[in-house]
Amino acid sequence: MTLRTKMILMICVTCALSIAALFFIQQTILAKRFSRLEQENTSQNLARATSAVLEDVSSVDTTVGDWAPWDDTYVFVQDGNTDYIANNLNDETLSNLGMNIMLFINNAGELVYGKAFDLENEAETPLPSSVLDLVASGSPLMGLIGEQDSVSGILSLPEGPLLIAAQPILTSQKQGPIQGTLIMGRNLDSAEVARLADLTHLSLIVYQPNDDNMPADFQLAQSSLSEEQPTFFHPLSSDSVAGYGLLTDIHRERTRRCHQDDSPQVRR
Repeated sequence: MTLRTKMILMICVTCALSIAALFFIQQTILAKRFSRLEQENTSQNLARATSAVLEDVSSVDTTVGDWAPWDDTYVFVQDGNTDYIANNLNDETLSNLGMNIMLFINNAGELVYGKAFDLENEAETPLPSSVLDLVASGSPLMGLIGEQDSVSGILSLPEGPLLIAAQPILTSQKQGPIQGTLIMGRNLDSAEVARLADLTHLSLIVYQPNDDNMPADFQLAQSSLSEEQPTFFHPLSSDSVAGYGLLTDIHRERTRRCHQDDSPQVRR
């Protein structure tokens, strides 16, 4: 091999090594940038998913705000007249409102009327005992003493997460004295999660922390999430990243002290 041939070979090898090194560096930088962008995108989508759930809570609160300050409701919670029930609390009404429960409580803390409704099958169902506990003394939904008071949020019940809202019952002029409390709730079940997924164009899954069917990635997220660290990201595959967040239970919002496991989790 001549000197010229050796020099040409060395130049080719050097160029090849330089190109390989440059390609490796570029790929590493691009991979890091892509990973960062992917996490930022997942974070934004997780925020959208959480906002969709909170907006759903807000819609329940808005509906309660239409019914609680109403002369007919004001009279009904005092006398329990059957005309109000027949005209306003039929199955069609709850179906149109998209509500799974409606509870009317008087000033004595007594349940004047309560109804549970299966939106999917469009049929009335018995009130679960966990729902009846919502009117018990010490419930975060009771004890509204101001005309402007209201409570709304998410409740973790044995039957599943419930989007809930409560407001004082007033006249149509939004004046008192307060005659009781109106509570409405919408299940955050698979059908409702699917509806929110369609609205946001996201893949959404919600689990309660005590769910025996919780997948491994949710279990990992649960052990990593906390009030100080409310989001968590985890790669599901080489080209897929999931974001996880906590949905704060209403008891936690009211008391400001609860373990992280009291809150359901949402994954985008």
